Amino acid sequence: MTQGVLTLSSLNRSLLADSCSLINYVDPSRQGSNGRVRQLATLVLQQIVIIPESVSRELRVSDDNLSAWLRKNRSVALRETSENTKFFQMIALKYRDLIGESTRAADPMVLALALYYKKYGVLTDDDGLAAACFAEQIQCIRVAAFKKLEGLS
Repeated sequence: MTQGVLTLSSLNRSLLADSCSLINYVDPSRQGSNGRVRQLATLVLQQIVIIPESVSRELRVSDDNLSAWLRKNRSVALRETSENTKFFQMIALKYRDLIGESTRAADPMVLALALYYKKYGVLTDDDGLAAACFAEQIQCIRVAAFKKLEGLS
């Protein structure tokens, strides 16, 4: 590997995925999305991509390949507990204009989990969540850049 070149294997942390990043990664409306769901499943099993429980819950309501996979594989989601969600209220209030403040909103939970564990980056295409990650000094990567790292784009 050339020094300074970021590759998928050189990411120094797993990435917590938000809802829009998973939708953009799989793109369920396009042909071939079954293959992208399988690629995502591999990334989840390798713990490169982590799906928080709130993100899984938010996406399971649709009727597409990604939602079906999430319904069938609920156990892959990162469980949310009273301990690992202790930053949720603070994040929801501090960044409500950027990422919303609903008690069931997935974006504040993604950031709260990243702050709690201190070992995860965030995979997002949401500008508000990306800005909040920047403010909290959390590594953030967009789906297009992530796909380049994987050699998919």
